Amino acid sequence: MPGEVHAKADSARPLGIGWRLTRVCGWGVYGINLLAELAADGRHVPLPLIAPLVNAESYPPHQAALEAAIARHEHFARACTGRAGEKVVCPFPVLHPLGNRLDLLFQDQVVIAPGMRAVGTPNVGVVFFENTNLGLGAIARAAEYDAIIAGSTWNRQVLDAHGIANVQSVHQGVDPAIFHPAPSVGVGPFRDRYVVFSGGKLEYRKGQDIVVAAFKAFHARHPDALLAVAWQNIYPPETLSSLERRGHVEGAPSVDERGFLDISEWLHRNGLPEGSFLDLGSFSNHMAGQILREVDVAVFPNRCEGGTNLVAMECMACGVPAILSANTGHLDLIGEDHCFALNSQSAVEPPSLAVGVDGWGESDVEEIVDRLESAYADRAEAERVGQAGAEFMRDWTWKLQAGRLVSALEGIC
Repeated sequence: MPGEVHAKADSARPLGIGWRLTRVCGWGVYGINLLAELAADGRHVPLPLIAPLVNAESYPPHQAALEAAIARHEHFARACTGRAGEKVVCPFPVLHPLGNRLDLLFQDQVVIAPGMRAVGTPNVGVVFFENTNLGLGAIARAAEYDAIIAGSTWNRQVLDAHGIANVQSVHQGVDPAIFHPAPSVGVGPFRDRYVVFSGGKLEYRKGQDIVVAAFKAFHARHPDALLAVAWQNIYPPETLSSLERRGHVEGAPSVDERGFLDISEWLHRNGLPEGSFLDLGSFSNHMAGQILREVDVAVFPNRCEGGTNLVAMECMACGVPAILSANTGHLDLIGEDHCFALNSQSAVEPPSLAVGVDGWGESDVEEIVDRLESAYADRAEAERVGQAGAEFMRDWTWKLQAGRLVSALEGIC
């Protein structure tokens, strides 16, 4: 058809990945690990359709797969040069990233060339969403894809309830080479402290305001406790205004001269004493395991997770006992003996009128404090829960999850 370019198929069928590979955000980490495992699996040749933003040499186990994939991307992009504004029809499946309302994510990123979009044969949407208000035309938007892979059982159930068919759930995974139990080093700021970890980009949905309130009460009883946070958020600070909606905190962090959130100043302003917290800043995913093994317990009172919370999964894989809100995507992680569930889940006030919150949950501050007290008082039981979590996550490696994705694709392609 006019305006379309048909890309030539390789002898080994590629699988297009339609989002940017990077080590500093969830989608990027997902893409890198998916690429590495697809390369090892051999049934598809992974092809990044957006230029990766990653140093292939920074993590040796991924280096060969990344270098080969970057070369394939460059070759593919050169073949499409000079055809801006046209549609590239690929004779292989393409994975497209979808978010709230089933909208295509990252449209501001350059896909091959300005104004050019690749479509696959078939097209598969990969979706993680939190807003249950899918909006008008959701069924029509879903129909643009031959199939949809949902990142959690909850996401699949919401789509099913909206009458959207041909949806399968395939979870994200963890890299056991990075995330595994091992003795803590116990040096630096973690030495002789009881370390409570909270991770995930700072926002109302992630519930860090609840963490602040719970830790403030816990630290008043246990001055040796240290709150270690990985909350940096690359999105505009005005999106943080809803943090104070429930009254747990006042205001939101300002942005420092480097462009980072001044989380330390915000925590101090909200009543946490100097020395009771540590802002871990931003760090590459392949460095995270070393940090998490210094942690005594992790707290995730998230109001909603469209996926299964990659940071929580990585904590569990390291043997860190995890306190998890029993709602949405977390339900895929929760079991009787391998985490501490926050079962008291009340109705959530939406961050805005446009956001549907069916299935979201508001965790109770006192229940979190009780869970922290239990883990603090009975270290042996907390360790047992952590080890059970690590054993549970042995079935959630990227290798196994990529294999499940490929198996799902085999029923589509």
